[in-house]
Amino acid sequence: MMASEQSREPRVRPTFRRLAIGAFVVLLPISAWTVWDNVEARRMARVVDAILARQEPVSLSPAWVAPDQRENAARYYDAAAALVNVAGLEDEQGILRSLDFPGQGDPAEVLPAIRAWLDRNRDAETLLARATRIERYQPVNEFYLRENGLVQLARLADLRTVERIAAGDADGAAEAAVQQLTIGLRFLRPSGNRSTPALSMLFSVIPIGRAAASLPAILAISPSAPRLAELQSALSALNQDDIVERAVLGERALVLGHYWDAGSRSFNRSAGGPPSSGARWSVGWAALRPYVIHLTIGHVELLTTWLEQARRPWPARLDVEGEPEAVGPPSAGSRFPFTGAATRRAATSIQRTRNRTAGTLLGVVRSALVTLAIERYRRGHDGVLPAQLSDLVPSRLSAVPVDPFSGSGLIYKQLPQGYVVYSVGPDRADNGGEGAGTQLRRRMGGNLLRDLPPDIGITVKLGG
Repeated sequence: MMASEQSREPRVRPTFRRLAIGAFVVLLPISAWTVWDNVEARRMARVVDAILARQEPVSLSPAWVAPDQRENAARYYDAAAALVNVAGLEDEQGILRSLDFPGQGDPAEVLPAIRAWLDRNRDAETLLARATRIERYQPVNEFYLRENGLVQLARLADLRTVERIAAGDADGAAEAAVQQLTIGLRFLRPSGNRSTPALSMLFSVIPIGRAAASLPAILAISPSAPRLAELQSALSALNQDDIVERAVLGERALVLGHYWDAGSRSFNRSAGGPPSSGARWSVGWAALRPYVIHLTIGHVELLTTWLEQARRPWPARLDVEGEPEAVGPPSAGSRFPFTGAATRRAATSIQRTRNRTAGTLLGVVRSALVTLAIERYRRGHDGVLPAQLSDLVPSRLSAVPVDPFSGSGLIYKQLPQGYVVYSVGPDRADNGGEGAGTQLRRRMGGNLLRDLPPDIGITVKLGG
């Protein structure tokens, strides 16, 4: 009996047991991954649904429109940029320095070089002028190619402004300044998932700052009323009180655009990899997808928090709650437990940069608008300056523009030979207009974040 029992085969063969254990070891992490992937996908879908319920964008991809190349300014910009001949003006910064700052060069020596270079680029200028007059702007090129072309055209318009000022042609200088301001506006418009709102805003600083720097010299040679009206219209288009909110909305839409199919209006968790995804990346993306989506949800929630802050009054909307240096390891109750301190610190730093750039742009644009209003007031009052900015309301201004860095009106002061209009700047301290307009061209076109004057604005000299 015992011998027969010992000879009986086991109920589960060792081979099957090993296969079962192996299958369990393999299938358990796959099952766990599948559950996690579905949980994160559902979370992402809820986040997107909540944003859509508020009628806010979840993608920067523009809706399809019938092609109309004749009325798309982007086509003319692209053609103009392709025609720009950059050779022959390698020392642009040295040329501008000699024109802007007495004692650092002789303008008479560099103007012939500027005029010769501009003459070689007449065709590009013609197309640039055409593009400026077209309202519709729908980019067709990749972000970096497009933005590089606009930067080259902004330089072209800037040097034409300088050349026309030197020639005493106020209307020609004003027209070129309008071209610069319009390019700045093009930078600020959302243009697809390849552009980042923060970077586009930084690009816009160059043409806007240089056009504002030229404004006192343009006014000194008395442009006509129609040209002043064109300048005011271009500046008014840039006076976007919701600039911070729009930048955050754009940044969040850029992030969500990787996971949301705007064409089918549905959540698409198979997206999210690089545009040039190959088989190798597809496997890696499939393995990391729930973790990456988890991080993305944390990023979107952080941007949503900043969006709420961007809707507060000035200057509170410029603040980013939580200093980057104070952000430590995530606590057990953190909403973003897998976003490391370094990631959140970098995101906070980018947001602070974006807000500071937006405030600086508005400070410059609003100072320029007030300067134009003062010039129109002077022309109607035999050259007499207004006693205060409220004298410009409502005939020249609908209201005194708000300083984004103080929440109060811009500051206006009469000088012995002119006046100054300024914002207190990122330090939020009134330095009496110190540096307002001084080296604005170099500073706005150079290191915006480190090399700003104490106060941001425009100084206009009058009389001898």
